[in-house]
Amino acid sequence: MAMACDYRIMADNPKYGIGLNETKLGIVAPFWFKDTMKSTIGRRATEHSLQLGILYSAPEALKIGLVDRLVAQDKIMSTALSTMSEWLTIPDHSRQITKTMMRKPIVERLLTQREADIQNFVNFISKDSIQKSLEMYMEMLKQRKG
Repeated sequence: MAMACDYRIMADNPKYGIGLNETKLGIVAPFWFKDTMKSTIGRRATEHSLQLGILYSAPEALKIGLVDRLVAQDKIMSTALSTMSEWLTIPDHSRQITKTMMRKPIVERLLTQREADIQNFVNFISKDSIQKSLEMYMEMLKQRKG
């Protein structure tokens, strides 16, 4: 979801990570995740990230361009508000049209392939091997919390 944002601010905290770790769960990230990530961090970094299911630390995410800025956790809201205020100084129509031009190919592809994407996901996620992988992952998360 963060990659769809205009500007990404992340807390500089070692307990946080960001990325797409679907492959570690036996899942293939949908094309629209891949396309969005590719337009954010580039083709090679996306290929590496998706194949290995990498969750990046805050400094790593900043380095590859997955986030735009790191701030102390207690500064997240104030930084977000000041950044939003800066963006809002740009006339809405020109900012919005520019954003649409940049993102239109990904959105159009998603809309034209929505039904096929849903069917592919349902077929894939319903496989016993994928369900088992997800079950093991959920157990691991429970043990971490416990």
